[in-house]
Amino acid sequence: MSSGQLVQTADLRMHYLQRGTGDPVVLIHGFPETSYSWRHQLAALSEHYAVFAPDTRGFGQTDKPGTRVTRQILAQDVINFMDALGLERAAIVGHDWGGIVAFKLAIDWPHRVTRLALLDTLCTVWPRLAQHGYWFKAEPFPEEFKPSVCRMLERASGDTSSRRTLRTRPVARATTGTVLIRDWQGKSHHVTVLDRGVLYRKKNYRSLSQVARVITGCRWSGPLFFGLRGRSKEGSRGTR
Repeated sequence: MSSGQLVQTADLRMHYLQRGTGDPVVLIHGFPETSYSWRHQLAALSEHYAVFAPDTRGFGQTDKPGTRVTRQILAQDVINFMDALGLERAAIVGHDWGGIVAFKLAIDWPHRVTRLALLDTLCTVWPRLAQHGYWFKAEPFPEEFKPSVCRMLERASGDTSSRRTLRTRPVARATTGTVLIRDWQGKSHHVTVLDRGVLYRKKNYRSLSQVARVITGCRWSGPLFFGLRGRSKEGSRGTR
C-alpha cells in the first residue's frame, strides 16, 4: 500500500504518497484532483521505481495559503518538495494541469529532470478548445453538470449507484429573462431565456449548453461559461 506522509518544504507543508524503491519518479496530479488519482500508477510503477505523488499547493492535505498561484510557484513547489526529500534528480510525470507544471519545471530546472512524461495536457498555451477549465466558476452549471453525468453513466452501464455519490441539491434556474454571458476571452453575449428554449442572435436553441457550444465552437456537452450576470430572480428546479 502507498503510505501517506507530510514533509515540510522551504515554505509549504506538503502531503504525498510514496511507494517502492529505485530511481525516483514524481507524479504531479491534475485539476481538481489529489495524489489519490495516482493510486493505480503508484502500484504499477513501484515495482521498479521509488514513486512520489504529492498533493500540489491548495489541494488534498497540502497547505492552502490562499495566495494566487502561477506555474512558476507550482513548479518551484515541486522543486522544493524534491529538495526536502533529498531527490537530486527525478523522472517527472504530469497529468492535465500537472502537466503544465511539469513542463515549467523541466524548462526552468532541466538539470533536475531525468525524464519527462506529459499526459493529456498542454505545455505553454491555453487554446480555445481547452477553455472548459472556466465553466466550473459559473453558478449553477457545475452543480447541474454532475447529475447529468450520473444519468449518462446509468444509461451506459445500467448502474444507478452513482446517484448516491454524486446527487446534488435542486438548482434554481431562471425561467425567463436576459442572461449576459461572458466567455473566456471576456466578450459579452446576450441570451434570452424563454419558457421553452433559448434565443441567441435571433435563433432558437434547445438549451444554454447548446448556445455555449455555438459561442465557443467546442463539441462539449457541458456548459462552458466564464461568468453570468443579470439572471432573473424567478427560478424553478433545474432540469437537464
